Amino acid sequence: MNFYLKLALVCVVSYLLGSLNFSIICSRIFQKDDVREHGSGNAGITNYLRNYGGFSTLIVMVGDLGKCIAAVLIVEALFRGDTVAGYEISGTAKFLAGFFVIIGHLYPVWFGFKGGKGVLSVAALILAFDWRVFLIAISLFIIIVLATRYVSLGSILAVWFAEILLWIFNHTDPLCWTYVLIFGLIAVIVTVKHASNIKRLVNHTESKFSVGKKHKE
Repeated sequence: MNFYLKLALVCVVSYLLGSLNFSIICSRIFQKDDVREHGSGNAGITNYLRNYGGFSTLIVMVGDLGKCIAAVLIVEALFRGDTVAGYEISGTAKFLAGFFVIIGHLYPVWFGFKGGKGVLSVAALILAFDWRVFLIAISLFIIIVLATRYVSLGSILAVWFAEILLWIFNHTDPLCWTYVLIFGLIAVIVTVKHASNIKRLVNHTESKFSVGKKHKE
């Protein structure tokens, strides 16, 4: 298959996978409800956990992690051994696939283009690419959330810290600049999607994390 055709296929399939928003799917199946009608209105795992809790939250987590990992596995199958100008291209293709999964999660074609904020899919992309970056970034996230109970703050800082770690651990890779560039764009998108959270953090009105009761933010 032509290289550019494979790349286009990966982008389309990754977007469609990303559009499978499991917060919305599970809220409709298990709660006979729509998670976007409660709390922050966000179709993400934090809002789902806050409003419903329970075992179905695990399904949301596995689903939203799994769709990004699935996209990366598709890349590995399609681009194994492929090179451009003598460079192995699968690493860049993985980040491109992850980018479109996250775009799908944010703007799901199946659910009226109103989705989540993409943090769980970002975590899955990091895990699939470099477990060292994932372990350090997730540790930072946990520490911040435990110390402040602000999931939004932990998410934003962990994503940007992961951007720095990607460079630190992979700077000898000739195509590292493409990883940093694509992931930097992802970090910007995640930050913009958290603009309302940032405003509330500045104003000291951001809701602190708790489980199983409906929030109005």
